[in-house]
Amino acid sequence: MGTNYYLIRKVNYSKDTPSALGCDSYDNEVQQLSNGWVFENTYYSTLEELSKVYGQRIHIGKSSHGWHFSLCIYPEYGINNLEDWIKLFNDHNNQIFDEYGTSISANTILDLITNRAMSGWEDNPEAIKAFEEQALIGHNDLMAHFCCGEQYNTYDEFLAANHAVRGNRGLWKHQLDKFHIENPDKTATYDYVISGNDPEKGLIFS
Repeated sequence: MGTNYYLIRKVNYSKDTPSALGCDSYDNEVQQLSNGWVFENTYYSTLEELSKVYGQRIHIGKSSHGWHFSLCIYPEYGINNLEDWIKLFNDHNNQIFDEYGTSISANTILDLITNRAMSGWEDNPEAIKAFEEQALIGHNDLMAHFCCGEQYNTYDEFLAANHAVRGNRGLWKHQLDKFHIENPDKTATYDYVISGNDPEKGLIFS
């Protein structure tokens, strides 16, 4: 469970865009023509041009209770880190919203990403141990209540089964793999996720 967040670029049609060439497209699918691309009746001579001028939805990432924020990166499109996202957040041509359509300010999304902590977490060994014990008990009690799911004997067992490791401020983070990338900032409450894109289908972001 969690909430996904998106950024959309406002439509900025070029005065040189020949719209007549796209009149045979009546849906939201990107179609490749012999001499360009068409999306919602608007023609673009190149895929790069389409990605710059049309208001495509870009997946920023996902906020899940108890976890580091999963911040998507798109290296092939120049979005490599939080600093690149901040530039997009502060661009007045972009809008941020959650998966329910609620508009989000640049300050709000930045706070969601960088200012996270588990409730009741304290930065000392005894408090962390107590916190982990309560988290394990709470999970097992919840699973027993619903008569489903795994029961865990230790917190490490719980982490391993959920492909997680200890993160910062009492949070969990995903184990590193080809999609989950280590954040160079060891104190951060977000991690990088390489998000899938398929330029061959004409969809830059999803």
